[in-house]
Amino acid sequence: QCTRRKGDGIFLFRDIGIFQLLVALSGQEQTLEFIESQIGRLIAYDRQKGTKLLHTLEEILQGPNLKQVADKMYLHHKTMVFCKQRIETILGRSIDLFEVRIALAAAIKLYKLNFVLK
Repeated sequence: QCTRRKGDGIFLFRDIGIFQLLVALSGQEQTLEFIESQIGRLIAYDRQKGTKLLHTLEEILQGPNLKQVADKMYLHHKTMVFCKQRIETILGRSIDLFEVRIALAAAIKLYKLNFVLK
């Protein structure tokens, strides 16, 4: 359920792979602190401005490159570049490093498990 993609389905717990670890952490205080430290500013920005940059970040993290993500989201490539830059400004760091990308992806999944899917 935490993928929210059409046609995706998880039928066995073991099928979610690494996300089994995230489910085990769901709801713990340090999990909430992790979510806040990783994507809290972006969540607050979306709420305040009525944007969907958290969703855009998730698409960027899952996509192979910005051009394909822009096409998928029906945006111009330069608009996607601007969105990425805006996200990086809000988060205060580049999202190009693997360690940052995996931390952000984990935070987004934990956020969905703790707040969106309940």
